[in-house]
Amino acid sequence: MSARSNRQQKRTSRHREVLDLPTELAGAIGLEPTTRPVKNADRRRETYLDRVQRRSFIEKAAPEVADFLHGLALLPLRPGALAALTVGAYDRRLQVKVGQHKSGRDRKIKLPAATAKFLDEASKNKLPGAPLLSRRDGKVWNTDAWKWPVRAAAAADLPPGPTAYTMRQSVISDLVHDGLDLLTVAQISGTSVAMIERHYGHLRGEVAAGALARLALWVGKGQQAIPVGGKLGLSGATPRQAHPERGDQQAVPSG
Repeated sequence: MSARSNRQQKRTSRHREVLDLPTELAGAIGLEPTTRPVKNADRRRETYLDRVQRRSFIEKAAPEVADFLHGLALLPLRPGALAALTVGAYDRRLQVKVGQHKSGRDRKIKLPAATAKFLDEASKNKLPGAPLLSRRDGKVWNTDAWKWPVRAAAAADLPPGPTAYTMRQSVISDLVHDGLDLLTVAQISGTSVAMIERHYGHLRGEVAAGALARLALWVGKGQQAIPVGGKLGLSGATPRQAHPERGDQQAVPSG
């Protein structure tokens, strides 16, 4: 390779890194789409919106993008994967087929009734090949289309800089924190167990602590017993009804 060609290749590579171009735009100007890893991709997912904040995020968004954000709040999909869903991928028998994305294979997700109702409304009067959650003009969502409407929806009562991807991170965080096993979280999210452990595994600490607290039989001599489902250090907690078929037992009397 000549010195001139080598310099041109390096310059093209630098331009591609700086611009981080989407595929269609890169092709239009003669560059290859960016394939470099996302910076800091191995870090924990620290940005989090709780359920109240997610509702606020959706409510403050323009109607066009609000449905897209709502979809991200109901399904732990990457924004690009949600945007790629077609009406034909949605089965009204409570499941949706997510096509190949970063996971490298198709997967089907069984849906609860509330999510199915939302997708029923989104798919109404649309052809099978149409985007399930489309823009106002019927086109497919992409990063350039959702970026500014999402930024405009970010309110003062939310953590700084929430993005469309923040919804996915927050939903996965809730699934992990609520105790869903990591394999299932990985399967429905379209990623690996290793990635879930790397980014969200620290959230399992509270789940483990709660499980250990439920193993305690009593706090100490003369102190009130911990009821089934109770928490350490909470005196006067209302005992939960025991379920023998589930292996629950009544609290052990003190003393």
